[in-house]
Order: sequence, then C-alpha cells, then structure tokens
Amino acid sequence: GSGTKASIKAIMRGDLVQYHQANYLPNNAAIVIVGDIALDEAREKLEEVFKSWKPGTAALSEIPEPTPLSSTKVCIAHKPGASQSVIMAGNLGIRRSDPDYFACMVMNNIFGGQYSSRLNMNLREDKGYTYGAHSFFTATRGIGSFICYAQVQTEVTKEAIAETVREMRDMAGQRPLTDTELMDNKNNIIKGFPQRFQTYSGMAGKLSEMVIYDLPDDEWYDYVGKVNAVNSTMAIQAARDHLHPNALLIVIVGDREKVEPGMRELGLGEICHIDTDSQ
Repeated sequence: GSGTKASIKAIMRGDLVQYHQANYLPNNAAIVIVGDIALDEAREKLEEVFKSWKPGTAALSEIPEPTPLSSTKVCIAHKPGASQSVIMAGNLGIRRSDPDYFACMVMNNIFGGQYSSRLNMNLREDKGYTYGAHSFFTATRGIGSFICYAQVQTEVTKEAIAETVREMRDMAGQRPLTDTELMDNKNNIIKGFPQRFQTYSGMAGKLSEMVIYDLPDDEWYDYVGKVNAVNSTMAIQAARDHLHPNALLIVIVGDREKVEPGMRELGLGEICHIDTDSQ
C-alpha cells in the first residue's frame, strides 16, 4: 500500500494537486470536535473559517473485491546475516460492518490479541521463540486483513511458523475455545473499553470511527452488550470462517539461506522470493 521506489519517484506535484482538488471537498468531509465548546459556537466558527470552501464532485475510487488465497504461499525477503526473522502470516479478514465483527474480535483476543493469548503463550512463554506474538484484524470499510505477527530467532523460524499454523487449526476445530477463555476475554475487552475515551484525542478518534465506517449513532452505547452477546458457538464459527490455516500468505524477512530449507521441509505451499531492492 505504500508503493515502490519507482511509483513514488513518478509522483509529481501536479498529481498531488489534482488529488487534493478531487477529494478534499466539504461534501466529502466530516469534522469532529471534542472540547469545552457548544455545538452552536463550533458551527459558527467552522462556517466562518470554511465559508469559501466550495463543494464539488468527489472522485471516489472503486476498489475491486479482493480474491482470497486458495492455498498457502510463502514469500521470503532476503536479509543476509539476520539474527532474527520477522514473520507475518494471514489472509483476507472482515469489514467493520460485518455482522460477525464482534465474534471475530472476541475470538482473536483469545487467539492472539492480548498477552495471555494462545499464540503468545505458545511462542513466547512455552517455546521462548520470541518476545511477543500477536494477531489482529484490520476491519475497514472494505474487506480488511487478518494477520499474525512475530519476530523470532532465525534458527527457529520453521518451528515458529509450524506452531502458528497449528494454533490456527486448533482454534478452528481441533481445540476450540473454552467457556473460561470466552468469559475471560470478553471481560478483558469490556474492561479496556472505557480507557479509549479517557482523553480528548481518544474520544475524537472513536467518534471519527463512526463517520469513517458509517456506524450507527448508538454504536458505543451498545458496544458492551454486543461483546457480551458473543457466545462460544459464534466465536468458534468466526474462527472457522476467518482463520485460514491452509490458505495463508506467509511473509518472512530474514536470512533466506537459513530459513528457506525449513520452509521446504514444512511443505506448506509455493515459495517465492521478494526483491527488496525494488520496493
């Protein structure tokens, strides 16, 4: 999403001006204000400052629907002599508006969303491969991604990936979440919710999400109830629908000569090499 050396060099001033003119319009914008100010006063000040800002036709981009991977692919970016491997593995995720958003959030908290998650307890506490292993959903207006992330010692790259895939398979069927895990992680999410509104910037951020993702006005009033409503059946189904242990894009940044033989031993899928010089 951040481009390549060639694409960034090709951007000229005129491209930026054209993009600004086509997108930065009052009818394609929202203003969120948090502070010691009343709505009428805020509206008056905004209308004075932006009175010359004219509406127009926004050039909305049409993003094609992404195609999920049907089988696993391993991509290695070679960093000679690297003492660690950076691993990212995942597939397509969900939209923020998806009905199972809250089920995915609770399920992921158990899988890799917090310190006591299964993934971190395995790779860090049990195996000692890493200082931390995590997973997350990037739930956006369109389909986001599901990603597992860890930095591990080079010599255990194969084992770390094997354990990550195993944890996915267990979560999606062989070792489904327990009632205790479900309750503990719902409580963890709920107890952390008020902290998101402790500062003005935090409040503005959460209000902005309502605009960006077109959420209902009562989204934050119903938040705790929606988390509490997630049951084990919903969370297990979310794991089955959105964890893809047999269809992952696995990206490894590390010493290819040391990690590639292990990847071939695992036989997870096609192996490709990333040319970092062109990125």
